[in-house]
Parts: sequence; C-alpha cells; structure tokens
Amino acid sequence: MVGRFTLDSATEFLFGKNVDSLSAGLEHTNHVSNVFVDAFSEAQSQAMLRSTLGTVWRLAEFLSDRIQKDMGVCHGFIDPILKVAFEMKRLIKESEQSTGQVCTEGGKGFLLQLPG
Repeated sequence: MVGRFTLDSATEFLFGKNVDSLSAGLEHTNHVSNVFVDAFSEAQSQAMLRSTLGTVWRLAEFLSDRIQKDMGVCHGFIDPILKVAFEMKRLIKESEQSTGQVCTEGGKGFLLQLPG
C-alpha cells in the first residue's frame, strides 16, 4: 500500500499525472501498476546482484540479460507518461512563444517546470 502511494505521489509530482495505482485494491492483481512495481523491484534486485558481482557480472549473464525483460516492462509503463509530459511541455513552450506571455496554468509537475 505504501509503495502504491509512493508511486502515485511520485508520478503526480514529477509528471503531473497520477497513475492511480491505489485503485487496484488490496489484493495482488494484474493491475498495470502492480506489474510495474513487480518489474521495478526485480530490476532493482538484479542491478544489486550485478553490483555485488563487480565487473564479472557480464559472465554471469553471458547467455541472457536478466534485467532486460523487467526494464522493458518499466519502460512500457513510464515511456507513455513521459511522452505526454514532454508533449505538454512542448505545447506550453510554443504557446508562450506565439503569444509572448508566460503560461501560468495548465502544466503541473516537476518535469514541466524545468527549463528548456
């Protein structure tokens, strides 16, 4: 439950979009946020294992990349959110350039407040 709240809060703060993972309920389901959290956790575990193996981790994963599948799930979840946030930022910037006025409404989220 705390992990879902953290996910909702972080996505709202960073990207201006709450992924609403708390709506999945208490039981472990195939809700997209649960799939993401599981993949993220497994990717973190694999990254930690790699760091403990040092430079020889490549030998341990010579035949298959153990983190690739989970990172694919993570990217599948995060990339659409980022795409929408970057598009919103681009539209706000274009609007500001065409009107000459700074937009004070519409874009919320840390990503939208970054310069550039």
